[in-house]
Amino acid sequence: MKRSCLLSAFILLALSILLLSGCSSHSSDEGADEPKAVTLGVWKNDAILPTVNAFNAQQEQFQIRLVIYDSLELMQTELMAGKYCDLYLLEMDNSAMAAKSLFVDFMPRVEETLKNTENEVVPELLDAMTVNGALMQIPYSFSIGTCMGLQQYFDGHGISLEDANQALNDHARPIFPEEWKLKARNIASKVSSVSGIFFVDRSKEEVQFQKSEFEEYLKFWMDGWVVQQSQDIDSDLALLIPTFIGDPGEPPAEGYVYTGYPTLENMPAGSYFSFGTAFSIISGSKNVDKAWEFIRFCLSPEQQRSVRGGMPVNSRVLQERIDERLENKEITEADAECFDELLDETEWVRASPDITDIFSEEISACFEVNRQVEEAAKMIENRLNLFLAESREY
Repeated sequence: MKRSCLLSAFILLALSILLLSGCSSHSSDEGADEPKAVTLGVWKNDAILPTVNAFNAQQEQFQIRLVIYDSLELMQTELMAGKYCDLYLLEMDNSAMAAKSLFVDFMPRVEETLKNTENEVVPELLDAMTVNGALMQIPYSFSIGTCMGLQQYFDGHGISLEDANQALNDHARPIFPEEWKLKARNIASKVSSVSGIFFVDRSKEEVQFQKSEFEEYLKFWMDGWVVQQSQDIDSDLALLIPTFIGDPGEPPAEGYVYTGYPTLENMPAGSYFSFGTAFSIISGSKNVDKAWEFIRFCLSPEQQRSVRGGMPVNSRVLQERIDERLENKEITEADAECFDELLDETEWVRASPDITDIFSEEISACFEVNRQVEEAAKMIENRLNLFLAESREY
């Protein structure tokens, strides 16, 4: 009996060892076959999650893992310390990090795998974002910041400060929409946005800031606002209306044309590309090719057709949107042609938030507390030089 029990115990022990061995072997195999994680860093935004899930569902070799940061400062600190994700989806910014080659240059990959394919990025957008032949970030969607001007005073896109001044002096009309009459913060915000574009070459880490030109530019907006505040102008039509275009082919308001913001002599027309977020890949990543594969997936027609809250960066999908709106009679052929011209003539890229904030803080004081234009210009010049010097230290 004892012998039988011992034999049974031995058999059970042997089976247990075999089972455990099998489980261990199977677990080891599973670990070896488990897809590699490629990390995507975002800041307080998981809107890309459905796209990540769609990609992961059809990808067996690796998976995209989303890393959501609550603090932008923490993310930047980790990045500068060498603790980074493989790729990021962040606000577009030709930053010091890009200038110091922390990011992968996309241009060779774009030339090789996107040009003249169904994943091609809108050429005008690509050209505007390319600096000295390098492309550090690619947006998921975009919009165009521009101005509408009264058609009876302006012929079309691309007006000079002289043109705008002439119209302002010759005709008793408010320069801004009537609801902006007492909202200095609205005016200062718009002027700051375009000033950050026109007067700073951020990509080269240089200040192209001519105080006299800036003072002339700011004085135009200040004079228009003061006149609008102090006079009861018998008109509800603004001379200029700042606006964003987020739908392709969107026509200007009745009686208006897209003019862009007034610009100084020898400057391109004053409309600019703007986007919420853009992809970048860290040059130190060991998964550059895999990260690029995910970006290509995001630029595919299938994914770009789901873009909302802006226009798709995929050129074919953008044209599809225009064709759909024409077919549904939402826009006319003339509207589509006007949009194509605006797209073709848009050359600027929105200034970085850091640059815009410098202009905004100093310009707001001019509108709100009667600060002198000359004083604001001097402060902006000093702060820009200091900011760019500190950026070079990274």
